[in-house]
Amino acid sequence: MSTGGSAQSRHRVVAATTLATLAAYVALRFPGVGGALNHGDSAKFQFLGVIHGVGHAPGNPSYLYALDAVQSLPFGGDPAARANLLSAVCGAATVGLVTSATHRIGGLASALLAAFALAGGGLFASLSTEAEVYAFASVFVAVGIDALTRAHLERRGASLTLALCAFTLGLSSHLALAFAGPAVVATWWMLHRGGVRVSRRGLLAVAACAALVVSSYVGLALRHRAGVAYSEFGEPASLSSLLRFVTAERFRGDLRVPDLAGALRDRPLALAAVLGRQWWLPLWLAVPVGWLALRRRAAPLAVFTALALVGWLGFAYLYDIPDPDGFLVPVVVTAALLLGLAASDARHRTGVTLLLGLTVVPSATLFVEQRAADVPFDVLEDLGRGGRREGLDLPDLVRRIPEGARLTVPCAHYGCACVTNYHRFAAPATRARGVEFVTLVGGMPYTLPMPPAAITAADAARVVVCTVQPFEVRLLEGRGVRMRTIQRPDGWTSGHTYARVPVSCSVPTADIGRSPG
Repeated sequence: MSTGGSAQSRHRVVAATTLATLAAYVALRFPGVGGALNHGDSAKFQFLGVIHGVGHAPGNPSYLYALDAVQSLPFGGDPAARANLLSAVCGAATVGLVTSATHRIGGLASALLAAFALAGGGLFASLSTEAEVYAFASVFVAVGIDALTRAHLERRGASLTLALCAFTLGLSSHLALAFAGPAVVATWWMLHRGGVRVSRRGLLAVAACAALVVSSYVGLALRHRAGVAYSEFGEPASLSSLLRFVTAERFRGDLRVPDLAGALRDRPLALAAVLGRQWWLPLWLAVPVGWLALRRRAAPLAVFTALALVGWLGFAYLYDIPDPDGFLVPVVVTAALLLGLAASDARHRTGVTLLLGLTVVPSATLFVEQRAADVPFDVLEDLGRGGRREGLDLPDLVRRIPEGARLTVPCAHYGCACVTNYHRFAAPATRARGVEFVTLVGGMPYTLPMPPAAITAADAARVVVCTVQPFEVRLLEGRGVRMRTIQRPDGWTSGHTYARVPVSCSVPTADIGRSPG
């Protein structure tokens, strides 16, 4: 049976697409703290690896452990840049693996088109250039698809073992991958009946992978019990609390069957909008053509792709959250293989290539333009004063306030609280200048677990306490605390200037005679 060209040719193509994608994604990484999809989650992932913390349920343990490793590297820039780099490496690896699988089945042209479709789509590119779990999780999907391809074409039980291990280990990155479970079982059964067998040693390897997944989640409970600086585990570590955390009990209410309007209009339109970020509708119409080509060449893989797409799309359909984008990453990874195979037939190649050019090129161009305009969220952030982004510029603020000062949390919403925690836990300048984040009693609330120390107006009369919130300034002045305001000059980023909000700092009673204010 043909495997789509020589191994040497395939290796060259895979290496070239992987390296080209990596170079592009590194150049297009989100420029600092936060991310375009959910800047709160991204900022959180950017500091968790520094302090070995625990994020929100269900925990994504293997991704957290990978962040730990990345943050220990002596290169890669600051913690935010290193976390973004991990996504770029994972996204490029996924593109390379999809290229490999497509080349084995459909040859060179199909492989190049699949790589271009996946790497250039706006959804996958965005999540491969900022700190998010989805590019990391996509590697497990791509390893599984490539291994299943090899198992079918080369009749190798070892490749089938690798696929089963990949999909099992993927559950430690993101539990949504479990919705491909029926697809994995059905494909394994078809290959088994066709003579591709998993050896006893292979079964032990799969069992070991399952045990590793379980232990990775237990490791999060042990971290929480050890008293890390930040954890969203939420309660004392026990078997019951671990089960509640891993099954994301607090989010289960979002997993529900929609009403009639939601089922026929709202949910389909929401998912179509996300999928349209990757490829516009005309190109999605080529996916069934690729599936038919796959069914003729590798029926077990056609079964896998069909059932996996139904599982992942069904989960995204039922799980009603404002940002379902990441749940659809496995969908676009699998669909990229099918798009490449749609061009494996010479009759369709010209049309599919034209559709790719007309949809992926504009999508990629819009993504590049958007990334060029992106500004880190520790520079421009919504401070809760009118719902607009203002010139917070935490790096500049930390440089301008006195060393050892207390800085009150600047805003309360989830995204800004995570951005603040990045500077609280991970920013080198904050540590170097001895700046400590605090909450002010009666001032801006803190909405995440493990809040900073609380400070009172009486404390502000003894130590320097700084704030960017006018109502906190009035609160302190009303308690007899003398304040001085530091006006900060306008900043410049991404081609435009922005006005930095002023910061006001208390003047301790002992320093009033020496204060320039």
